[in-house]
Amino acid sequence: MAGTKHHQAGAKRVRPLRTRLVKPRPVAETISYRWDLADDRLLWGTGAARFFGLPGMARLKTGNAFAQRLTGSPGQSRAHAVLFTNETDEGFGVPYRAVYGFARTDGSILWIEDTGRWFAGRNGRPARAEGLVRRGAEPPSLAAGQLEVDFLAMLGRDFKSLPPQAEAALFAFALPGPDPVAPEWLASLRRYARIGDRAGTVGAMLVLFARSCPASSIEGAKSRIASALSREADLPVNATALCIPRDAKHPIEALQKVERHLARPETGPDPLTRALNALNTRTLAMALQPIVAAGSRAPVFYEALARIPDGAGGEETTQDLVAALEAHGSIALLDHRMLSLAIDALETDPTLHLALNVAPRSLADPDWFRYAEVRLSRRPDLASRLLFEITEQAELSQLAYTQPQIMALHTWGGKLAIDDFGMGRTSLRHLNLLPIETIKIAGNFVQNLMRSIEDRQFVSAMIGLAQQCGMKTVAEWVEDEPTARFLEKCGVDFMQGRLFGAAEIRPVLHQTPRDAARRASAVG
Repeated sequence: MAGTKHHQAGAKRVRPLRTRLVKPRPVAETISYRWDLADDRLLWGTGAARFFGLPGMARLKTGNAFAQRLTGSPGQSRAHAVLFTNETDEGFGVPYRAVYGFARTDGSILWIEDTGRWFAGRNGRPARAEGLVRRGAEPPSLAAGQLEVDFLAMLGRDFKSLPPQAEAALFAFALPGPDPVAPEWLASLRRYARIGDRAGTVGAMLVLFARSCPASSIEGAKSRIASALSREADLPVNATALCIPRDAKHPIEALQKVERHLARPETGPDPLTRALNALNTRTLAMALQPIVAAGSRAPVFYEALARIPDGAGGEETTQDLVAALEAHGSIALLDHRMLSLAIDALETDPTLHLALNVAPRSLADPDWFRYAEVRLSRRPDLASRLLFEITEQAELSQLAYTQPQIMALHTWGGKLAIDDFGMGRTSLRHLNLLPIETIKIAGNFVQNLMRSIEDRQFVSAMIGLAQQCGMKTVAEWVEDEPTARFLEKCGVDFMQGRLFGAAEIRPVLHQTPRDAARRASAVG
């Protein structure tokens, strides 16, 4: 017994195996956030990726990126609740609440209640927002006709609140068939709306109201959105648009007109066919619009714009044609033709300086780049008189992808500008990574300067920042003298718009040596 006890005492004790169950961490019911409106940066609390069912939050770092994933009834979003309010921050912030759906990567919708407070900056407008998002919110009632009634009510208020002399637009889109518009197509339309635009459904129509949209931009915007919707639906989309208040002064009148237009079959070739025909027959022409120096108002260079003569002494603008080519992936064909016309004009007139639009897709196109290299790489006398305008609505990744081509244009002597600055996702800090010398402030902010304090503050800030970065500025869509004087007071370098002359298909007269020297020194 003693030996047995000794043996038992010296034996190694074997512990029974235990299976440890790892419980998954529960998904938090609420997540905090902070939204800085100045740079659109969005900071999330811990656990946000699990909350939204995403692998990471890299794609939701800005308010704009977050807004692209939302769905719901008109006006139900954080951006709308914060930016479109008549309340004033008295020093304690202003509360807000919104209920919307978040489209997850698996196709499901996560309904969210968003509550928080926004705080004003020095100008009294919202500067930052802090709040919580909560899972499991009840979706807003989608009773038959309710969304339509809400949309019509908002549309009526927007028509009534338009400032004098404002130019707005009403777009309408219809898919084949008499059925009501599916919610997913309304969500698609909202992705192409800007802040402040209204999107909704009326009967079998998708309707978008843009508060700030000049008549000259309506056709291009209509074609771009229709092409995008058509690609998503894989169906033809019929589209029409009106200029407000030129074509209709009341919401019901406008809706009746667009409904009649959509019911009327279109005649003639579609925009893509017209564009390709003009390129194939080489009937596409180049129109020139002067860009003047601030102060002297003397033309310094001209923007080269594509036009199609109609055979009766008139011409057709190519905004809708450009949109069709972009949607088709054939924009490099247009840019190739315009580059050829521009270089021919520079060879003919040694005093001429031109600004020429080029899409990032064209920069990456081997045929376009090879043609540019052949005609410009050994001709600094031509390249130095070309200002290549790259659209700012391109993603920064697109600009980075084409950086070798951009650097090559710069090495040959060409100058580089970002067009429509303020409408996309880049910033002056990003542009410092590229040899950008000029920014063109988007005309959407310029045309309403005398009616909008926010636009005046934005444009003035952009000009000041550009000066600090050593960049020159061009303000487009300048249409009246008060706007021009305000821009000059802010320190803008160049101006462009109907106040100084429309685009015309005409040869530019040769300048005197003194004029040529002045233009060369102004362009730099």
